Amino acid sequence: MKLPSRWSPGWAGLLVLLAVAAYAPVLANGGWIWDDDDYVTENPVLYQDGGLAAIWTDAGATPQYYPVVHTSFWLEVRAWGGGGGPPAPFGMHLDNVLLLGLTGVLFWRLLLLLRVPGAWFAAALFVLHPVHVESAAWVTERKNMLSGVFALATALSFLRYAGVGTRRSENRGLLVLAFLYFVLGVLSKSVIAFVPPALLLLLWWRRPEGWKRPAVLAPLGVLLLIGAVAGWNTARLEVSQVGAEGSYWEHGFIERLLLAGQVCWVYLWHAVNPIGHSFFYPRWEIAVSTWQGWIAPGMAVVLIVAALRSQLRWGRGPLVGLLIFGGALFPVLGFFDVYPMKFSWVADHFQYHADFALYALLGAIAVVATQHLAELPRAVIAGAFLALCATFTALQGGLYQDEESLWTGTTEANPSSWAAWQNLGQLRIEYGDPVEGERLFRHALELQRDPVLLTSLAVLDLQKFGSSRDRSALFEAYHLANEAVTALPIYPKAQAALGHAIVQGGGGDAAAAEAAYQAYFDISFARLPNAQRQAFLDNSETQQVARNLFRLRLNRARAELGAGRGAAALRALAPSAQAWDGAAGRLWRDLQPWSDSSPWLECERLRLWILAAHADEAVRDPQGARREAAAIAASMRQRIGALGAPPVVVVREESRFRDIEAAAAAQAGAFDEALAVAEAALARLGRADRDRLGAAMQARIDLYRAGRPYRFERSPD
Repeated sequence: MKLPSRWSPGWAGLLVLLAVAAYAPVLANGGWIWDDDDYVTENPVLYQDGGLAAIWTDAGATPQYYPVVHTSFWLEVRAWGGGGGPPAPFGMHLDNVLLLGLTGVLFWRLLLLLRVPGAWFAAALFVLHPVHVESAAWVTERKNMLSGVFALATALSFLRYAGVGTRRSENRGLLVLAFLYFVLGVLSKSVIAFVPPALLLLLWWRRPEGWKRPAVLAPLGVLLLIGAVAGWNTARLEVSQVGAEGSYWEHGFIERLLLAGQVCWVYLWHAVNPIGHSFFYPRWEIAVSTWQGWIAPGMAVVLIVAALRSQLRWGRGPLVGLLIFGGALFPVLGFFDVYPMKFSWVADHFQYHADFALYALLGAIAVVATQHLAELPRAVIAGAFLALCATFTALQGGLYQDEESLWTGTTEANPSSWAAWQNLGQLRIEYGDPVEGERLFRHALELQRDPVLLTSLAVLDLQKFGSSRDRSALFEAYHLANEAVTALPIYPKAQAALGHAIVQGGGGDAAAAEAAYQAYFDISFARLPNAQRQAFLDNSETQQVARNLFRLRLNRARAELGAGRGAAALRALAPSAQAWDGAAGRLWRDLQPWSDSSPWLECERLRLWILAAHADEAVRDPQGARREAAAIAASMRQRIGALGAPPVVVVREESRFRDIEAAAAAQAGAFDEALAVAEAALARLGRADRDRLGAAMQARIDLYRAGRPYRFERSPD
């Protein structure tokens, strides 16, 4: 069979069919893995009313602001069904595979436009090589699939606009299309910011007489600016929202320079070799102090110099291909902090876009290397290698049927992957086998003392203490959580585990527990996408942290008040007022468990009593207490009643805050009002509550009748 040298719809269709055939295991059995829950299955904007608008207008509504990607998910949820919930994964996997086939077609078209030898072989290699399974079989990496399509469409439109492969140039319609495709591309994944400089290199190679024209350079400059802004925003969010900060990224410039050189060669090898691909690769040590560490970056420089020197013989093509390959990889070479580098310096999905340039170069090299052969042997060799790639792609795709298959396959390919062992342990726990889960966690801990892993073990120890009261487990939980917080203070779950261990007596003091619980909320409020905040507030762990936090504040305030320090007690209770004030006011209000056993309500009662009736005039604020107590009392029916509490409970809690409102009114000299509010509150109490609370309320009523306010120093009655 003769490989095509010009465009043919039949050969284009074959690229799509090859993609479907190679990814048949993914289409048959592919499921959800890793962070597909954040992006699809548990992403609320895909299922709620107004979700589509939020995808585009709220940068915090999704894990990353890639609205084109999330719009495709939004459409698929409705197209593939799901009854209001997540659809079956088949449809989304099919769309990814079809996008890969379309990418191959566009790539072939681009290489034909540039007159690159071996164009169809290069496109087929891109579609069939197992290095791209991670991008095509992982639904979350729709980012790569869409941005790759738009990157190629941008290149095709702009190169035609600039006159490459056509007699007519500077067609404004093509320029508009190029801008549209590029904007859609960076809104799918900002890594395609490399496209404008790549276009400049391609024009320098294929249209050296026309690339300097203002009509070409000016729009390229605008595209470059758009890409730079998008790239900067992604790098910023990678740290502030995704969490790429901590000891894993603490490297100096020299270390990062050496890493970049090593990473380039690893990616080149992975693109050529179809065997041994893994979801996580070993994360090697960066050797700065030995000469071996400088070999890889040195060889990279030698390769570029050789391409420069060979221009007279081979033309500019090899140099352009290498420069585009390196430029597309630049964001993931180690100069920027990228979260997945916590697990491995390299990842197959990182090199997806860079492989366009590399496979174009490899396709041309294959033509030159086999030019002495007849057409049939050349086609047989090419077909055999593509068949080999397709076979390993199908085998690799089989790992993506579920998380257990993926992590088991990863540990087999890379036994040093602590993250894969940890994820397997988490699955065992979810399957109801905590003993095996703990064993896998401890095996992972031998490989890496990761803060997330330390926290997971601390949580297991806390659960063990809860069921067996084994204090050694509690002490270990404290030390593990403390180590995790020290290593990664921005990890909220570690802060919660530390707080729990302290509260239960594993070590530390109340102040440290309170600080840990407060950090849990501060970090979460700062980092969570807006669409996920309500789910966070409804989470049982969050509710437990809130209860413990307000209980600690209440105990500290009571101790300060008992020692006669009213101002200090008020300061201890001040954060609870965030339910009514402060930047996180709405979130705190939604969080509060409004029930008669809520420590938050107890904090609010004590705080308002201090403001209403403390003996220290400098501490009192009767007007503020009066206003807030009335507001809380008025909310009782809506808040506590909504929980299904009996009417007697609603009345009791409302009366207790009306009691404070009356005391504040009396403090301001409004005794008639105080008397009316207090008597009404007392009259509404049930018999049991009147026996328990009535004596103190009646004593205050007697004071108001006598024209005297109620005051206390160490504790309200």
